[in-house]
Amino acid sequence: MELALALGKTVTQLEREMPVAEFEQWYLYRHAKLLPLRRMEYYMAQLTLHVSLLARLWGGPEYSVQDFLFDVRVQQAQKQDTAETGAEVIGAMAGGVKVIRIGQKRKRTNG
Repeated sequence: MELALALGKTVTQLEREMPVAEFEQWYLYRHAKLLPLRRMEYYMAQLTLHVSLLARLWGGPEYSVQDFLFDVRVQQAQKQDTAETGAEVIGAMAGGVKVIRIGQKRKRTNG
């Protein structure tokens, strides 16, 4: 959509007229330099970040530049990688069964 908007064409026109090789080049360009509209968004996010850094001096929350970009990114809290979380993952992959870790009871009683 961004590419179509930047080139002044519809997505259907791009699908018909643009070869895959050229689309891949645009994709690489977008990640390296950002399209003009995205570049302006990034500049505005940087300015907002600097204002938030001033507000932080008076007790405001801490932000990153990602917090001010338009793309919605879902951030999940990373769980600590333990035996329990590993057992949960294996159980979920096996269809929701409870994984029992052998030897845990004996280990606890022996110290």
